[in-house]
Amino acid sequence: MKIRNGFVSNSSSSSFVVVCKEAVHKEAVKKLHPYYQQWVKEFLNPEKQTFAGEKVMVSAGYICTEGEDPMQWDGEYPPEAEEFEGYGDETASTKYVSSTDCLDMYVSVIKKIDKDIIYQDISC
Repeated sequence: MKIRNGFVSNSSSSSFVVVCKEAVHKEAVKKLHPYYQQWVKEFLNPEKQTFAGEKVMVSAGYICTEGEDPMQWDGEYPPEAEEFEGYGDETASTKYVSSTDCLDMYVSVIKKIDKDIIYQDISC
């Protein structure tokens, strides 16, 4: 089963749920750039559950796509990272990848491994 393909572009927030097999989750995370690996661990934080006798990973949450702060990261950024100038008078500049793009990257890697994924978002 497969549901949803991308976020609504004019929305400022989105709730989501991702369900995939535990083994697929582990394989997907290994294939991700280290930046995305940290994002999955810190922000997505999937939970192990059993569904229809199968061990699965379930992630559910809320992403606000306006005014999000970049994740703290000391390593090399993925090629698609953008410049983040900060807010107001802050002078610090760093790179970041939006949470929406991180979630889409995670889901796209899962889909390459196993088409049997449940992914739904509700944009507000």
